[in-house]
Amino acid sequence: ATRVWAVKEKGGDPGKMLVLKDTWVECTRTREGTLMEQIIKDVGPELKKHLLTVVCHGNVYIDGQADTTRSVDADYRFLVEMPSSKESKKTAESLHSRTVTGSVADREAAP
Repeated sequence: ATRVWAVKEKGGDPGKMLVLKDTWVECTRTREGTLMEQIIKDVGPELKKHLLTVVCHGNVYIDGQADTTRSVDADYRFLVEMPSSKESKKTAESLHSRTVTGSVADREAAP
């Protein structure tokens, strides 16, 4: 599941809007912010003009623990069934992650 919000940085420029992308991804997957950093590193800085700028990214922690589907009460687990064979199925644990980028308006206003 993914949700996207327009947000403002606390204590930042009140006119500057940012984009917060809130996602649940399988724990084994590389996070979007890390992928974007790696793409820019591999391809080069000229690619930056075509991408939103990653301001920050990371996993969500609640009371010092990573927010995962396994941390949800057993009655309310949101586990994705992953077929491993015809005889059995595994469940994939998902991790709560967020990426904050500059807005599209900021990208369009850049020289």
